[in-house]
Amino acid sequence: MAEIGTYNKGRILIVDDEPNSLRVLSAILDEEGYDVIVSGSVEGASSAVNTADIDAVITDLKMPGGDGMQFFEYLSEVKPDIPVIFLTAYGTVESAVGAMTRGAFYYFIKPPDYLKLKGILARAVAHHRLKREVDLLKSRLSDDSRGYRIIGSTPEIHRILETIEAVKDSTSSVLICGETGTGKELIAKALHYRSLRSTSPFMTVNCAAIPKELMEVELFGCEKGAFTGSVSRRIGKFEEAGNGAIFLDEISELALSVQAKLLRVLQEREIERIGSNKKIKVGFRLISATNRDLAEEVKGGRFRDDLFYRINVIEIRVPPLRQRKDDIPLLTAAFLNECCARQKKAVTLPSEVMRALLHYDWPGNIRQLNNVIERAVVLAKGGKIAFRDLPAEFLPPPKKTICHTSMRTLRELEIQAVRETLQRCKGNKSKTAKMLGISRKAFYKRLREAEKLDAPLSRQALPESTGKFEYDRMEPAAHQLNSLRIPVIYYDDREDSVQDADLERLLSSKKVKMFYRYSEGWVTPMTGALRGSGGSYSGPDRRTGGTVTDRGSSRRGSSGAGMQSRHFEG
Repeated sequence: MAEIGTYNKGRILIVDDEPNSLRVLSAILDEEGYDVIVSGSVEGASSAVNTADIDAVITDLKMPGGDGMQFFEYLSEVKPDIPVIFLTAYGTVESAVGAMTRGAFYYFIKPPDYLKLKGILARAVAHHRLKREVDLLKSRLSDDSRGYRIIGSTPEIHRILETIEAVKDSTSSVLICGETGTGKELIAKALHYRSLRSTSPFMTVNCAAIPKELMEVELFGCEKGAFTGSVSRRIGKFEEAGNGAIFLDEISELALSVQAKLLRVLQEREIERIGSNKKIKVGFRLISATNRDLAEEVKGGRFRDDLFYRINVIEIRVPPLRQRKDDIPLLTAAFLNECCARQKKAVTLPSEVMRALLHYDWPGNIRQLNNVIERAVVLAKGGKIAFRDLPAEFLPPPKKTICHTSMRTLRELEIQAVRETLQRCKGNKSKTAKMLGISRKAFYKRLREAEKLDAPLSRQALPESTGKFEYDRMEPAAHQLNSLRIPVIYYDDREDSVQDADLERLLSSKKVKMFYRYSEGWVTPMTGALRGSGGSYSGPDRRTGGTVTDRGSSRRGSSGAGMQSRHFEG
């Protein structure tokens, strides 16, 4: 049998014991774009039908080890929807009539008219695909009537649907894993109602909602008088399910004692009601679901490992909605139609709202999406869903308005920050620089730039305190003098500086060249004396008109350079 290739126009199985016939026909069909599988015997053809998705079969009538008619009868039982075309060198009118009356799609005598064969084959493939689509639509309509339609077109959903079709008629237990709100119960119902058990009961038990003291009664039932308050016989879910299915939702919440009893039921296929020794045979199929990692629960000792292997024969993992966002438009359309019919409203959903739904991560999955759509339909006005109808997390961020400050340069914003912080610190420059997180040198640089932008300072603009001016408050005056080419006056911010009258006199005097601030103290313009930790100073004495001399060995002026002697000229 040839290797299965790419699925194009259709997948065709050719069955013939003549190698030349196989080679010629497969080459013609391969050139037409078909995916061709060849087999030289009925046994090989039967295996190919069971392992590959075949759209049509072309078979010889007489072959060693089984003829084409036997293979046709086998196909009629296992794959009745696959069209069969007979191609034989031993054809008779009787054999052709017999094949056609039994349901063959066409009958050719070797060598066939290959042009006609290609036309008949194309019709056969189209017929098969159409029948499959009709069956799928019927299945979906049946699902809709029962309320468990699975919506989605992503590869993840296709894999789940394929698994359901493969295991629906099996008796093996199924474990459905996924986050809360992903539709695990919907998949359980699809498993049951598409199976041969669909006419039997489907029982649902939420293991997280029933107290553990009552769980055994819920599952196994009880006899009258089995315990206090048991006034009548009660049939449990296992017994009530009969030959149907029982769905244990959130099975990880079962107590360990109940897990042990459930394991025995699955092994022995029989139960005992509480208060009775009579064994009752059960034939239900178990479908379980959990939003936890049961393997981790087993490692933590919260779930029995033997029960885990018993219920996890077939596992179906349901992806969260954030991993299948391509299905959101389909789900939204379905929920919108359902809610509009229920609320008797005609509402549409704009594309910008749909984009918001697509960009959301949906922690509550499909259940949350359904609730959001229902809320929007109820609140919608004017026949259209707006952002105001959605929860707050879906609202678009407010538009940023451009204020005046955003149009300023970065340097201007820095200067404004310096001014405002200096004002909050009441003129204290050390505190201001610390709050801004910059050095004193950088702070003074920003301050000088600020004063260049401002109008010339006036006497009234200088901040006043009670009878005195502090160093930090007098710095603007010093910089104003500097702008007038008068040397800068420096004052220390560790103590009060000069009297109000002294400052006014200094500002009006153009003879002043410089007053130095030392790290050990500061100089008063009245006496020129250095206050601080000692030492002498040479400078003007405003009261006597003389000179005060400093003999300190290493004083630092405003420039930071060491100096042996300084003087001031009056």
